[in-house]
Amino acid sequence: MLSLFPNLLTYWLVAPVILRAVLGLAFIHEAYAERKTERVMSLLKAVAGGLLVIGLLTQAAALGGAIICLYELWRLGTNDRRLLKLAIAVSLLFLGPGFFALDWPL
Repeated sequence: MLSLFPNLLTYWLVAPVILRAVLGLAFIHEAYAERKTERVMSLLKAVAGGLLVIGLLTQAAALGGAIICLYELWRLGTNDRRLLKLAIAVSLLFLGPGFFALDWPL
C-alpha cells in the first residue's frame, strides 16, 4: 500500500511516545482531581500515569490503565473520553514504549 508521506514512516517509534505522554498526563490529572474522594483509585491512576510518562514498565502500566478504564466504564458508564483512554492503553500494550523510555532496551 502506498503511503502519502513515506518519509514519516522512519519515525514510527515516536507515536507510542506521544500516546504514553497523553495517557500518562491524563491519568495524573484525574488522580489529582480525585485525590480526596477516591484515594485508592487516584493512587492507582497516579502510579500508572507516572510510569507511562517516564516510560518505565510501560506494558504493565498500560495493562493497569486498561483495567482502570474498564472499571470506570463498568462503574460510571460509557464516555468518549474513557473509551479513548482504553483504546490508547490497549494500543500501548501491543506497541510497547517507543523512544525515550527507561524500559526501551527490554
